[in-house]
Amino acid sequence: MRLIGTVKGEKKAYQFYSFLQEEKIECSYEPDSHQEDCFQFWVMHEDEIETAAHWLEEFQKNPEDPRFDVKEHPIDTQGVAANTTEEDDEKEAEEDFD
Repeated sequence: MRLIGTVKGEKKAYQFYSFLQEEKIECSYEPDSHQEDCFQFWVMHEDEIETAAHWLEEFQKNPEDPRFDVKEHPIDTQGVAANTTEEDDEKEAEEDFD
């Protein structure tokens, strides 16, 4: 496992992490203890480091590039409740009374 660099901001870190997952690059990220709101990226396999580092460089140049459009970070959504309809809410309320 090797450190390839850092990404500033939790939302951006999750976005980059999701992109690497879609590229089948096994990695993890964690808060950088030396920099506030910065996340270190670790790549698990030596043979993926060069590719992951290339993508990190591209991501840092332009994180808004459509190539990096992936899953939205869970803290940026309104949760499960926002995806339900009124009818779903009524069903759930009925089930609670049964």
